[in-house]
Amino acid sequence: MSFSYCLIKKNCLYQTLYAYIEKQKLNMYNPKHYDLIKDHIKKFLDETEYITVSEKFGATDTLFEHLLSSIITDNNASLSYTNKEDIVDVNNQGNTMLAYGDSKKAYEIVYNEFFNGENTENLASVINEFGAITNIDMAPIYGSCGLLKTVYNSPDGLKLSTITKNDIYELIINTFYHSGVLINADGTMTELVFSGEDPCYMIGSAFKLSETIQLLGLSWAIFIEKDGKIDNVIVSEFMSKPIKGRAFITVLCPITNKKFINITLNEFKDILELLKDQTKIDSINKDYTENINSNPFFLINKYK
Repeated sequence: MSFSYCLIKKNCLYQTLYAYIEKQKLNMYNPKHYDLIKDHIKKFLDETEYITVSEKFGATDTLFEHLLSSIITDNNASLSYTNKEDIVDVNNQGNTMLAYGDSKKAYEIVYNEFFNGENTENLASVINEFGAITNIDMAPIYGSCGLLKTVYNSPDGLKLSTITKNDIYELIINTFYHSGVLINADGTMTELVFSGEDPCYMIGSAFKLSETIQLLGLSWAIFIEKDGKIDNVIVSEFMSKPIKGRAFITVLCPITNKKFINITLNEFKDILELLKDQTKIDSINKDYTENINSNPFFLINKYK
């Protein structure tokens, strides 16, 4: 089995990508523009020079050694271009942070910490906007960073995998676009995609955020119809309280709950089945309690 990583040098991806999309007169929140924007994002990423995929490695130790060497070399070189009076320093120890995780895969950022006392303005010259907008904590990332991909292969569990440019594209798309499930009162369900941090741009002003509930290690954001009149059995059972009318359910990212991620229709149906089995619920909750920084989707996959 072989593995690879992606090296992402310092960049202003967020600023330049938005300028690129605005130049095409497209709107992230307009559902009619979604496919066009995704095409433009792919074209934009294909033209970037700061994202490269490594050679394939046969051993994880060799991969990590090569990855850390690459980002440390880049980051120390970056310091030679900063003003000596800025006193910017870098910690060569590798740190990791989750970028995205769902039921099939997870992406993890490997980075170095940069220091400049309390004056972070002097770090602007080494910002890595790709790393900053994709990590689940939305924390600033500086200099070059690496990206690793982990997949869930039952019954083998978690496995480090190869990564491609298509993974980078998918990660960016999932940063800007998220999916959730619309549940009608008659029990029919539809998967919907929305952009940004307010699903009401997609589902409409007839909905309001009811509450966020914790279930199976995930934070579920539930938007309900303001004037619903018909009992919604599925959502009532899911929330353990009476709910009337339609509801839109989506998920916040694991661990930090700072932004939305995807929940597909099939994943939601799997979870509804899991909730019928108290033994499995208890097992998932136990595993998650013992490793609070794990990806709940992987635990759900383990027991479904």
